[in-house]
Amino acid sequence: MNALFSPGDNVYFIENAIFVKEAQIVKCAAGSCVIRFTDRSGGTRLRESRLFKTAEEAKKNIRRNTGVNRQQ
Repeated sequence: MNALFSPGDNVYFIENAIFVKEAQIVKCAAGSCVIRFTDRSGGTRLRESRLFKTAEEAKKNIRRNTGVNRQQ
């Protein structure tokens, strides 16, 4: 099985459902990747399905506000 990402690749992910952030792959195994943030210290583990190769690809996957209030 070919991995989608390799250590050292720069990837993008969606943070807080609205922000596209850049990170670098540290390690990938079993469908998840450990990433290191490029804009601040630290990192986390995310599923490969939450990572994108380009910022434009990530922006297309941001859920848009439908105009419906969740709570009133």
